[in-house]
Amino acid sequence: MGILAADAVTVRLGAKNILKQVSVTLPAGKVTAIIGPNGSGKSTLLKAFSKNLPLAQGAIYFKGRDIAALSHSELARSLAILPQSPQSPPDITVRDLVEHGRFPHRRWWQGGSAEDRAVVEQSLAETGMIMFADRLLSTLSGGERQRAWIAMALAQRPEVLLLDEPTTYLDICHQIEVLELVSGLNQNSAMTVVMVLHDINQAVRYADFAVVLQEGQILSAGPASATVTAGVLREVFRVEAEVLRDTGRRPLFVMQGVSKQKEAGESKVDTTT
Repeated sequence: MGILAADAVTVRLGAKNILKQVSVTLPAGKVTAIIGPNGSGKSTLLKAFSKNLPLAQGAIYFKGRDIAALSHSELARSLAILPQSPQSPPDITVRDLVEHGRFPHRRWWQGGSAEDRAVVEQSLAETGMIMFADRLLSTLSGGERQRAWIAMALAQRPEVLLLDEPTTYLDICHQIEVLELVSGLNQNSAMTVVMVLHDINQAVRYADFAVVLQEGQILSAGPASATVTAGVLREVFRVEAEVLRDTGRRPLFVMQGVSKQKEAGESKVDTTT
């Protein structure tokens, strides 16, 4: 069953269409990876799902409801988004940051309740950040900061977590830590996760469902291990790849170099191999 859907969505920046008549339904309770080259519209689609960009055409639906009819606070109680480079005051502690995730659940004049405090502690625990709760965010490593931001998003208690390139600027160890954390949250709570990712092997390893974007349009969408193929990499990223299999029978792509098949004037290559 779908939880988020785009119906013929066009997003325009000035005179340029960044997304062009995009239609896709994302499965509930699964991890979805949005992949594609730079400028293909990945972050734009994520922002459109969260009502952070105006649509030139089309509609976004959350559990069958047009999000245009939902207030931002109402949507934030069900959907949390973590942008690529979130900003915070330099002197904020981790616990104070996580408490910001409770704002959609109370009126502006209300202080934090016992329930709010309990949710904050639970979110810190779920992300392994209890020991860092009273540390300044600015003193943490990149991986620790990313976990703190994810804890803040979890404090919203969303049904859907949207992450825009959550592994950017992290070394490989911290990338895996973050992705394992997100995967665990999905498996333990059936939270729907939608991530923009650049690493193709990480996408097919951690995602159940994949959306491949090219020049603002969807080239393919479906189960990750069947959707992301050597043909898709050739067409979208213009690279040749050998396909191996890991111990879980998921595809593992070994890049072989730049494709020579995508020359000017050539017809579109087969994306199924």
